[in-house]
Amino acid sequence: MMRFSAFRSLSSFVGMIGICVTTLSPKYAAAQPPASAGMQNKMPAAAEDVSKKELKQFLAANEQLREMQMQNQRKVVKAIEDEGLSPERYGTIARSRRDTSAQSDVSEEEMRKAKNASDKIGTIQRGMRTQGTEIIEEEGLTPMRYQQIGMALQQKPDLQEQFKQLMQEEKQQGASGEKQ
Repeated sequence: MMRFSAFRSLSSFVGMIGICVTTLSPKYAAAQPPASAGMQNKMPAAAEDVSKKELKQFLAANEQLREMQMQNQRKVVKAIEDEGLSPERYGTIARSRRDTSAQSDVSEEEMRKAKNASDKIGTIQRGMRTQGTEIIEEEGLTPMRYQQIGMALQQKPDLQEQFKQLMQEEKQQGASGEKQ
């Protein structure tokens, strides 16, 4: 849980590119701050009609994106640790760089290490954008449509229920497939 703070920028990045990996959890959605006014203008409208086929495509993409996110979080931690910083210390340094008015106990050496880690993280994030888009498109959706479906799932309880049922069906099929 302590490592989560190091991933906030990564999670924000993932959200910006429309990958709704964790938006299916009501707890997650309730814990998220509202989008800024600038972001709201850039967000597509929620999908009015979502077919069962699209829900299946969304589910398949979502599962792959969740795995990709976990792998990339490990890469981010490694990039930070390779520079000789803990994820917690990196988070502290990143906050001090954003809030220049705050008193800082960050050395020039730590700033250099944090910058190097940030450069590596930027490369990881660019790769995530490309890989995420590829995953979504391989499942037959456009990134925009994926995002619209994710938004519709957050806003429409009946669609959430359909999606939960689909997830259970897929889980049961996977479990019965493993037994054979």
